[in-house]
Amino acid sequence: MKIYQVTVTPQTISDKNTLRKAVPLLIWLVVFFIALGLMCATENLIFFIPFAIMCIIFIPFAIWSLIRGRRIHREALAETDITVIAENGEIYKDNIKLNIQYNSKNNIVYLDNMRREGRFNFFHFSFAATIHGYKAIEFIHFCRENGINVNFKS
Repeated sequence: MKIYQVTVTPQTISDKNTLRKAVPLLIWLVVFFIALGLMCATENLIFFIPFAIMCIIFIPFAIWSLIRGRRIHREALAETDITVIAENGEIYKDNIKLNIQYNSKNNIVYLDNMRREGRFNFFHFSFAATIHGYKAIEFIHFCRENGINVNFKS
């Protein structure tokens, strides 16, 4: 059993972060359609004012949402250190067996625990990350020294 610590970039965004990016746009859409519905149903020009305001604020609101979404995305994909264990020709992170793929063209190692599960054999995974640059080369050397099977892509 050999232990190795490596810096990875996680490749998944939690459902909480995805929801935080979508909620402002959903709220705007609901208010927009309510204002449009009231304006069309009553044929009263007083409801044109909220509809016009909703149309005017769309552009700054969309820009704000994009900036906020990128910030959340960047925070979710911050590099982190993980500890992996090599044992019996396999590699584990927190007792979870990882699959390893190495793209030699881009010098990137992909780590994940993807597997088929359930009634319809859907793919499931709870961890996915990449290793870039010289760290990828060092990780591949660690794998070779410990007899770990690495899938190579070019």
